[in-house]
Amino acid sequence: MGTPLKSLKPLLSPRLLSPLSPKLLSVPGTHLTSFTPNKATSFAKRLELSPRNFPVESNHLKVKENGDVLINTPNRKSFFRNGVAGGSHTVLGAGSFGNIVFGVLADKRGRKPVLIACILLQSVFGVAASFMPWYWLFLLCRFLLAVFNGGTIVTSFVMCMEVVGGEWRTIVPILYQIPFGFGNSPHGTSGVLPAKFNETDQRKIQTVMTELSNVRTKRKEEKRSSCLVLFSTPQLRMRSILLCLNWTICGMTFFAFSQLLGHVSGDVFFTVATGGLIVIPGTFLCVYLVGRCGRKVTVACGHVVTGFCFLAILSVPKGAFVQDWPRVAFAAVGIVGMSVSMPALYLFTGELYPTITRNAGVGSSLMFSRLGSMVAPLIVSLQGVEEHLPLGILAVCAFIETALVLPLPETKGKALAET
Repeated sequence: MGTPLKSLKPLLSPRLLSPLSPKLLSVPGTHLTSFTPNKATSFAKRLELSPRNFPVESNHLKVKENGDVLINTPNRKSFFRNGVAGGSHTVLGAGSFGNIVFGVLADKRGRKPVLIACILLQSVFGVAASFMPWYWLFLLCRFLLAVFNGGTIVTSFVMCMEVVGGEWRTIVPILYQIPFGFGNSPHGTSGVLPAKFNETDQRKIQTVMTELSNVRTKRKEEKRSSCLVLFSTPQLRMRSILLCLNWTICGMTFFAFSQLLGHVSGDVFFTVATGGLIVIPGTFLCVYLVGRCGRKVTVACGHVVTGFCFLAILSVPKGAFVQDWPRVAFAAVGIVGMSVSMPALYLFTGELYPTITRNAGVGSSLMFSRLGSMVAPLIVSLQGVEEHLPLGILAVCAFIETALVLPLPETKGKALAET
């Protein structure tokens, strides 16, 4: 015997519709051959449900021996587990303030000691989170992991950019981003630019020493670094606002599209694997474009390409081609656009801030990127309202990013500002 419609009603509430840990419920008198979209809509109306929230896809349906349809719906426990996973992601994003805290601390106490401390503490809490048997302690460890991870990312990037010089200042900080595309965290080696003093005129050495001495004297006289310094002058204020807005949208776009990759084609594994591999040529392309065209143009072009690729994916119906290869191709080009714009934006952000506030500036920008990533799951969830809405929003956001970059000054070929 099937379950009466009245007893199905509380179990088919829209907030519980999910393929996680399903519970099979029999719908009497409804056979797979007669389960048309019109009948599904009619059945949903009888339960006072929106047809959009009614699970009529093949992975939600089972068939009994007598031909009755079994609807795949979860129980309340599975819904709670789904919320637990979302809470874990939110806590990870909430630890983003570590970017700015350790950025300021690195400006005050030095890059190396702060970086070493963040790496050690990140390792401790990362291992601790893996073995925590209690959910709330797991959240605490995950939060602290995110805090110290933010310090590691900011300080290591700035240190990497400041240690090298000349043309390598462009290349090394961009290649530094390659492991991030794979979702791994190996620590790259620091490049050191050797100085052949034995072959250099002593007067040049004396000139450099005098300049460095003047810089150190000015630093002692100036106010210590803090977050407020980023808004102390009209120039820094405008740069900080534009960069923080750009990084917020960039973080939201990147993480939202990463979650949407599984919906681009029918083969989730092929799409995600393609997205991971395409990061490598995109990063090397970024190195070429940054040196050839400059920072601002590279970032803007990357955003524009990404936006048009999002629109192109929407123009191709899903399932119209084998393996949805046009959609996968457009997604791959979009990932190339992001793998060009994000490393270039990293470099651009570091060069726009003076040395005494560089860690604080980069840390603030990345903190807003994490805040944007917290919005990404909400953007993805809009698929339940309209399938094409998330990609449409991301396309518009990519064009907004382009407009936010254009007012910033170009830094190609210019020395890093000290004060």
